[in-house]
Amino acid sequence: MSRAKRTAEIISKEANIPILEVCRDLRPWNLGEFQGESVEETIKAIQDHAINKPNKPIDGGESFNEFKNRFLTKIKK
Repeated sequence: MSRAKRTAEIISKEANIPILEVCRDLRPWNLGEFQGESVEETIKAIQDHAINKPNKPIDGGESFNEFKNRFLTKIKK
């Protein structure tokens, strides 16, 4: 979030366009224990959560449905 906000601030200044909102709802899926791990090592477990256990949070993170609902609700707004 901090990098995205800083990038937006730079673009805003250069383009002379104000930042209207900082929104945490559009951040990526919180993959908890899988954050920072390689895709090759975690993809099957992540897919399993999304397809077979969409309501179960990943340890230390959020469920796929929590992510999906948070993200899509903000997009619809």
